[in-house]
Amino acid sequence: MEMVQGNGQGSYIWGRSMHNTRIKHLWADVTIGVGATWHQLFTDLEVRQGMQVDNPNHIWLLQHLYLPTINLQLEFWANSWNLH
Repeated sequence: MEMVQGNGQGSYIWGRSMHNTRIKHLWADVTIGVGATWHQLFTDLEVRQGMQVDNPNHIWLLQHLYLPTINLQLEFWANSWNLH
């Protein structure tokens, strides 16, 4: 960001966590809008269906099956956010 906008142009939000409320709020909105559903699904797969998060084959399969849909949902969410 500094390479594009230059030094001292507000490229970063510095300071303690209490000064980063905008990004915290944005991440909360992303989690509510998209992430929570996927988190619940993956937690259920792990707890109830035996998915092993340390098994590279399981992770590969999850990425193969779900990543395109997750990316589409995130893109839709971002486009909606940018138009609000």
